[in-house]
Amino acid sequence: MLAPSSTKDSSAGRSLSTGDSISAQFGTLSRECARLRNLTTKYEKKRKHEEDLTTRNRNDHTTLLSSKRSAQSKRGAVTKNLSMAKQKKIAVLKEMESERSELVDISEKIKVALETERRS
Repeated sequence: MLAPSSTKDSSAGRSLSTGDSISAQFGTLSRECARLRNLTTKYEKKRKHEEDLTTRNRNDHTTLLSSKRSAQSKRGAVTKNLSMAKQKKIAVLKEMESERSELVDISEKIKVALETERRS
């Protein structure tokens, strides 16, 4: 370590100690280091917060896409079910029409048989 030595400051006419000068510079450097540490801490917190937001947004987007796919899948299933239900309804209606037609034929045969029986 340097021992304090006196020098004459020619501009002010006073004597300065080298130790005082080093001490002043050390104080300035300490304050600058503290300021840089604070700035680094603030930067790291801000960076971490932005990373968290990015991750949250990415997760929200993934969830949204998943929900959208799920909704599309459900909509497709519902559409398919409706189509199948319409086909079944059409088949039942055709069957009912066929049965009605058979009943009309039977009814006509019964009427003819009754008319024939009445005449005889």
